[in-house]
Amino acid sequence: MVSSSEPTAILCDSSNRDEALEEDSDMEDDGTIPTILISREEKKRIRTPWLNSLIIKAFGTDKAGYNFIFPRIKAQWKPRGKMDCIDLGLDFFLIRFHEKEDLNRVLHGGPWFVGPHFLTIRSDGSALGNPGMAGAGGLLRDHLGRWIIGFSRNIGWTTSIAAELWAIRDGLEVAISKGFSKIIVETDSKIATILIESADISLHSLGILISDCRSLLGCFADAQISHIYREANTAADFMAKLGTSSATNFVLYDGSPPGISSFLYHGCIGTVFPRIAVAV
Repeated sequence: MVSSSEPTAILCDSSNRDEALEEDSDMEDDGTIPTILISREEKKRIRTPWLNSLIIKAFGTDKAGYNFIFPRIKAQWKPRGKMDCIDLGLDFFLIRFHEKEDLNRVLHGGPWFVGPHFLTIRSDGSALGNPGMAGAGGLLRDHLGRWIIGFSRNIGWTTSIAAELWAIRDGLEVAISKGFSKIIVETDSKIATILIESADISLHSLGILISDCRSLLGCFADAQISHIYREANTAADFMAKLGTSSATNFVLYDGSPPGISSFLYHGCIGTVFPRIAVAV
């Protein structure tokens, strides 16, 4: 989820161009980037209608159109004021609230799933070097983001991609043992996602582990694997690091371990963290 309270744009105040550039952009003006000169009043006019807005993405259904999403989230969120929805395409939707209180209540309380309830598995691997001493871990959360169970594993000496695959495999086995039938697996390893979904593993050194993950996914009535950025996977990263430092091969956590609460909270409310991208 991404907050859209500040629309992405470089807008310059025509009354004081240098000051506006400093406020609205950390990019140095070298004269090669076209600049749009807009007054402060006009800038405020453009921003104001979108101050209480969210951008959401729908997972877990092949019917994620406007007519499917909007009436369901409106029924679940029960806004006191008016709520608008714009279909942005590719299962993204812009939700605009006319009351600030409605936005705050949704941010802190959700719920964030519509239609059939899905279980979310977030997994991660941690290796101190590649290869190096490694651990795997993750957590299972329900459709409201609530903790169900966590797990961690001390793998020993292996590669980072092997640790990621171990984490996914363990998470799937835990979900099966709990009797869940619909899941979304979220991992910050794009390579692991590709290996499980489509890669030719006939000669791959981790072929058996990848094949296990594929077979386990087939045990569910509905299962998806999705790549997320590591900034959104901090709780699973915490569990993986527990595995790396654990003296026990495999541990299940019925309750959340000490130190993870803030990561769970930010994951629940959809806190947005900055991500630095390097252009090549």
